[in-house]
Amino acid sequence: MNQNNIFQTSDLALAAYMVTKGMRLLKAERKPSGRYHFEIEDPDRKADEYKMEFINSEFYKFDNNLKTLKKMVYSWGFMFRYLKEIKDYFVNKVKSFYYFFVKIEDDAIILPCIGDIVEYDDGKRVLVLSVTINSDHVEVHYSNGVGYVTDKKGRSQMVLLSQKESQVWPPANSKVIRDGTKIFPISNFRLSIIQIIEKIFR
Repeated sequence: MNQNNIFQTSDLALAAYMVTKGMRLLKAERKPSGRYHFEIEDPDRKADEYKMEFINSEFYKFDNNLKTLKKMVYSWGFMFRYLKEIKDYFVNKVKSFYYFFVKIEDDAIILPCIGDIVEYDDGKRVLVLSVTINSDHVEVHYSNGVGYVTDKKGRSQMVLLSQKESQVWPPANSKVIRDGTKIFPISNFRLSIIQIIEKIFR
């Protein structure tokens, strides 16, 4: 068939309109780029006439409105998914903040973490070496000076010694430092935040 008698377009609505007008569809495919490709038989050279007719018809307005609605739905869907991801992110952050704390006998106390520094009023410092969290109490072992061990090569290595008995947490007359920031005692402001979060996730 003479290629001059074949009308080609990537417009789905236009191709559908021409087929509706009685023209014969020869080929319909989707290119690797994602664009549509249609070839329509046009022996009477009516394609250009039908194209102008389509542009000035209600079908064209319908197609434009359909595209607009699709964009709105897709954009709203993306926006809602994005907002949900933001919400989930902050909820998880708030939950993780909440789980740094525990309630024991109606008191909110901050949970210990290995590596926390406990500084007493007299200036003495100890390091949290082990933590066991139970439903009604917290067991903590602090550092108790240094000792020396011999490695496989016979070299002497300095190590931290741990107290044998678990200690009270949080320690009285002290402050707790984590990552260079004092996290205990808890300020009234932070305690109020904990109480609010507890009500949310109770």
